[in-house]
Amino acid sequence: MVVSGIAILVRAVTKRCDAPWLTPMLALLELNQKIGTPANDGLRVYPFRRFPYSLVYREDDSGPRIYAFSHQSREPRYWQGRL
Repeated sequence: MVVSGIAILVRAVTKRCDAPWLTPMLALLELNQKIGTPANDGLRVYPFRRFPYSLVYREDDSGPRIYAFSHQSREPRYWQGRL
């Protein structure tokens, strides 16, 4: 069984904090990968409205390829070295 990037992200975040809001938001993203705002290099950014985090990802046929779950004000671009 292949584990999606979304499943890995949910596990990682929920180990650190109680985030019941994360799973439904990520399910929505998996259904509609164009929901995020286009950014540089083919990336998309999906800001969570009620929480100070954004999801940085690239569209992929097998599901969104996640690069970062980034806090919007604490070092918001720390993940750029991952590209």
